[in-house]
Amino acid sequence: MAFVLSELHAVLDRNDLARTVEVARMAEDNGIDDVVVGEHIVMGPDAARDGLPKKTRGFLSPWRQSPDHPHLEGPTALAAIAGATSRVRLVSAALLGALRHPVVMAKQLATLDVLSGGRLVIMPSVSWHPQEYEACGVPFSSRGRILDDAIGAWQALWGEQPARFKSGSVSFEDVWCQPSPTRPGGPAMWFGGSSLHERNIERIVRHGSGYYPAHFVSGEDWARLDAALAAAGRSRDELELVTSILPSLPAGGGPAKLADSVEFLEFQIAQGFTTFVVNPGQFVDKVEEIPAFARQLRQLVGRSAS
Repeated sequence: MAFVLSELHAVLDRNDLARTVEVARMAEDNGIDDVVVGEHIVMGPDAARDGLPKKTRGFLSPWRQSPDHPHLEGPTALAAIAGATSRVRLVSAALLGALRHPVVMAKQLATLDVLSGGRLVIMPSVSWHPQEYEACGVPFSSRGRILDDAIGAWQALWGEQPARFKSGSVSFEDVWCQPSPTRPGGPAMWFGGSSLHERNIERIVRHGSGYYPAHFVSGEDWARLDAALAAAGRSRDELELVTSILPSLPAGGGPAKLADSVEFLEFQIAQGFTTFVVNPGQFVDKVEEIPAFARQLRQLVGRSAS
């Protein structure tokens, strides 16, 4: 069982984001296994098209985000965290692979993995915000295909050398990209998202070592995923199943109590989830509260699993 902190900046003032590294170090020192950094490159006014959430401690949902929210760039932030920690896995979530040149991205991720001692986990995503793609000069309607091309290019560059690859958006041949990542084939990849659509299933089956859904997974969804895995000679047992601990936020505002937010855990554990992600800003207000919160998290979740 693994315990993960995401949204590390949620307990920080936007002018004090350098302390993100301190939060990660506190998490490691108090039993947390992984830290997650998500990202957006830029945001446009449509990011808040559906209005901002009424509960300020809620999750960052598509179309309900302030465009001036301070998103750190994922791999850069994790590089800083890597230098201040020695044990926690470094999860680059919502990694917008379609918005970077895949050859440069492969080099960047391999470097981060090597310098962190093989602690990198990546969660490629296509995102949901058209203005982000427009600003980067990438067609939003092609983002899924471009991401698939990028993943293929990464894995070619992390495999046998010299590498070659050809697709609709990137091609190369007879190139060496060294150093290679610590893990054969490249860093572990998680996939998730708000639905288990066919392309998502294909990515999980072909590349996935983990599945982190942002939605309730129905029995029908599990059956579809299991069938696709079996057809490829794989099984769900090979996947790290990741889920979020949902806060029971009080109506009057203020932080949720962790003890009131773990009722759903027994069901999640019964479904096979073993890795539990929590946003500390939903439960505490200050950086100084992180150590006690991390210890309480391990105690309560461990008790639910026993």
